[in-house]
Amino acid sequence: ILPALLQTGHAHHDDETEDVEEHRRHEKASSLLPPFLSTVYQYWDHFKESELGRTLWTNSGLEAIFQLFTDDQGHFQTDRIFESMENHSFRRRWIRSLTSFVAEWVKHVADPVTQARYLTTMQFMGNGFLKAQGYSKAVMFDPTRPSESLSLLANAILKRQFGLKVNSGVYIKPAVAYVQDVLRLGQSKGMSLSHLSSQDIENKLAETLNGEVLEPVLRVWRVYKFTLRAPQCDRNLVCELNRFPPGTEGPAGLKPGVTKLASLMASWFMSGHTGTPFWKLYNAAVEDHNCQVKYPADCTQFHEEDLRVTTAKYYHNEL
Repeated sequence: ILPALLQTGHAHHDDETEDVEEHRRHEKASSLLPPFLSTVYQYWDHFKESELGRTLWTNSGLEAIFQLFTDDQGHFQTDRIFESMENHSFRRRWIRSLTSFVAEWVKHVADPVTQARYLTTMQFMGNGFLKAQGYSKAVMFDPTRPSESLSLLANAILKRQFGLKVNSGVYIKPAVAYVQDVLRLGQSKGMSLSHLSSQDIENKLAETLNGEVLEPVLRVWRVYKFTLRAPQCDRNLVCELNRFPPGTEGPAGLKPGVTKLASLMASWFMSGHTGTPFWKLYNAAVEDHNCQVKYPADCTQFHEEDLRVTTAKYYHNEL
């Protein structure tokens, strides 16, 4: 989704001159990326061109999916991607394909010996990279304390690279707990791959992917598209996305973290269309405001449209 959003943020194909100018602005903005992110991008570029990266891209079904939404010039048709994800029949087929692939990998790494081997490799490569970037040993990844060490690492990166003081443990700990829960499904069946059915794993993954990842991302996308028509609603709706009714702590699991991350990403591109500085949208997403008081705006039309979309329920057990 990120490459598609990046293209949406700077590519317009109606006018060739405008397109060239947009690309120049994008390149200028890209040159301002912190050195850390530039280095991460280089590592990612090497990985995706590696044999393992190409194999994962092909076997996961992502290559076939993205080919459906790429035009003759190689541009992602972002609107078509999200509109198709709103189509429950298409989403069921895609989730079935992806979870089947991931379930096989989960079966493979469910063995504690295999887990230990992969974690050791990740620790060696990841901590080597962090050490080269000047990070202290205290914030490096420790496989014996995955939640705590990843939270400390994320906090350190956000503070050093972006000047942000964030408690990332609120979002990382549920994600790590979910991964451990999925792996325990395999361990509960005796660790024999010949007797390990992937159906339980597929059901667990399908439920989470649909309800905890795709649904919040699609809701953020609907907000983004609506603010292009009603820019006065940008901060109000970004705030509403990340707020919960009084007296509740919000939903458990991955959804709060996914919503927060997706809304911050969307805010970056939204600010270029609505004229609201990104940091004001960032504040609307992360601070605990009364949205209607802090950002008064009549956005009733969005809530009506959102209700129509979300009343068409999608059940993972139909897979």
